[in-house]
Amino acid sequence: IGKEAFAGNDFSTIEIPENVETIGNGTFYKCKNLQKIKIPDATSNLGSILFGSCTKLVSVELPKGIETITEAMFSDCTSLTQFSVPETVKVVEDSAFAKCSNLRNIEMSNQIHTIGNYAFNGCSSLKEMNLPDELYSIGDSAFMDCISLTEISIPNKVTGVGKEAFRQCESLSKITMPDTITEIGASAFSGCHMLEQFKIPDSIEAIQDY
Repeated sequence: IGKEAFAGNDFSTIEIPENVETIGNGTFYKCKNLQKIKIPDATSNLGSILFGSCTKLVSVELPKGIETITEAMFSDCTSLTQFSVPETVKVVEDSAFAKCSNLRNIEMSNQIHTIGNYAFNGCSSLKEMNLPDELYSIGDSAFMDCISLTEISIPNKVTGVGKEAFRQCESLSKITMPDTITEIGASAFSGCHMLEQFKIPDSIEAIQDY
C-alpha cells in the first residue's frame, strides 16, 4: 500500500488483506474517524506517521515480528488510552506517541533498547512507565510534558539521558538512576517541581548546560 493512500479519508474501520507486506508513510494520516484497525502479520514494513492525527483511534493490532515503532506512527492519536507494544519491538522512533494526550497505560516490549527524541512527548495522562531492562538510550525530550508521570526508574544499561528528556514532568516525585549513567543532557529534569528524591550517581561525568 503506497504512501498516503488513504490519508484524510472518513471511514471508521478498514480491513487489510492478509498478504500485504508494506504500508507506506502516512497511509492513514488524518483519518479522523478511524477507530479500529488490525495490521496482518505478513506486513513487515510500516511507514512513518502511519496513524498520525487519527484522533478517534482507540484500538490497534500491529503485526507480530515487527522491530520498530516508526517515527510519529501514533502522534496526535488523542483517543488512544492504552497500547501494548509487540514483544519483538526494539526501537521506538522519534515522536512515535507524541501528544497522545489520553494515553494512560502502555506495555513496553522487554526488547526495546532505544527510545527516540520526543517519543512520548506530551503524553499528559501517562502516570507510570516501566522502562525495559534492555534500554540503553533515552532521546531528547523523550518524556517532556508528561505531566502526570509520578515515578521513573532508569535501567542499568542506560549511559546517558537526553536533553529535556523529562522536562516539565510536573508530577514526577521520584527518579532512580543507575551507576552506569555518565551524562545528563541540558534541562533534562527542568520543571520537575514535585521531585522529592534524586541522587546523582557517582558515575556522572557531565551535566550539560542549556
